[in-house]
Amino acid sequence: MTTTTTSSTAPAGADFTQLTPIALVLAAQHDMEIVGCSKGFNVLRDGDLLSSDCSASEIEEWLEGYDAGHDAGMNAGAQRLADQLLDAAFSVPRDPRSSQYKAGARAALVFRTEETPIPQPYPAGSVEADAFSAGIEEGHAIWRRVQAAAGAA
Repeated sequence: MTTTTTSSTAPAGADFTQLTPIALVLAAQHDMEIVGCSKGFNVLRDGDLLSSDCSASEIEEWLEGYDAGHDAGMNAGAQRLADQLLDAAFSVPRDPRSSQYKAGARAALVFRTEETPIPQPYPAGSVEADAFSAGIEEGHAIWRRVQAAAGAA
């Protein structure tokens, strides 16, 4: 749970009105807490000091750098998870599917794990686009099944 200290008893250097919504959102997304200090702001996560004595603009810059590095590290893990889920779904006996269908399923799983937009690599109305779209539907269904199973565990 992320808490942003905004009380009027915050140290003199902490003017919370200078924090941008971007900084607050990034802190919340990464379960961080922005707290006031005599020289500006500190960033904490689980009680650990991550950044100290920063101005509002420095906090935002630091959080954006943290977010970019976190996303780069997460992409590899999210891609692996999408591949593992896809492999599990297609490694059992079933009707064969086209590469476009499988690509659509993978795109949906990557969307679910990374929150990246799903591209449309094929011309609208083509057989390939139809297969890709059907694969997207299966990818979302795979994700829902995994989430339901995780919730039941």
